[in-house]
Amino acid sequence: MLRLRPIAASAAALLLLGGCQRKTAPVEAPRPFVLADAITHWYGRYDPATQTARANLPDHPSLDLKGSWFAPTDPVDIVVIFEAEYLQAGHPRHVVVTAAVPHRSDKPGRPGDDMFNCLTCRPVIGMAVFTRRLNTWLLEDANDAVDLAGNNGQPPSVKLVALGTDLHGIRLESHTQADDFASSSVSILVPWQEDVVRAFSEETAYTNRDACGPESPMRDPCYAWQRADAFADVPGQDFDDLVLTGSGTQPPPDLDTSPRTKLAKLVHGHGKQSASSAVPAALPYTSVVRLRFRDGKYLPMPDTDTTIPAHETDGD
Repeated sequence: MLRLRPIAASAAALLLLGGCQRKTAPVEAPRPFVLADAITHWYGRYDPATQTARANLPDHPSLDLKGSWFAPTDPVDIVVIFEAEYLQAGHPRHVVVTAAVPHRSDKPGRPGDDMFNCLTCRPVIGMAVFTRRLNTWLLEDANDAVDLAGNNGQPPSVKLVALGTDLHGIRLESHTQADDFASSSVSILVPWQEDVVRAFSEETAYTNRDACGPESPMRDPCYAWQRADAFADVPGQDFDDLVLTGSGTQPPPDLDTSPRTKLAKLVHGHGKQSASSAVPAALPYTSVVRLRFRDGKYLPMPDTDTTIPAHETDGD
């Protein structure tokens, strides 16, 4: 029994010491991203009931608003059109893309509503990136008016894309459908130095459908071209190159497609060209354009052919 006492005493002492040891603090669960809180922090005014933010466009937007339905400082109603999560440098990130339309006094404005629905009505696109650090979501990159995109008042399609090693951005694609033509355009939005920049924006497809052939007033050749966009890895470079591969058909180079010339021909020919005049033949179109990211822009590589076929919506 005597030999057991020191063991028992030691055990008691260990129990006492264990009781005095500092308890391990519980691990805090990762804080979820709350969209309503993020939009309120970004724009200042957000109504969860209508899921609409209210703000004014910037005094000096990076985007040229000339020719649009907007001007600097205009009041706008804003809705979220896209959000997604991704990892960058080991930190969770959350990107939010918004569409802004002219403010309505009777009710919150919506893309494509009865006050904003026309062929040239394009919402103002905003983008913000939030990062979780020390379990707090911080607004790191934002631009309230980074692009004008969409058609008939509706916003463009939106996709999160990988731009390179541990880098992401947003790809916007807009489609225009008219009686005499159809076209598409693509923009690439990139978080850049606490801002969001439109690093690329160009037309990527066009067809003069329903306004060509022997039965059309101008007897123009029918043509359709498109440019597929993809990113190509470059060893030793953070950002991938943007490669545009063109295919299809284009009008002959001697065909004047400017609106002024077409109008003059119609007036002179009383609305229709001579039935005996042959319809010019469309020519094949192929191209490969490679662009490299430099200081917030995708710029053509040297000796790259950046021309795209002309068409009748071009100005003089």
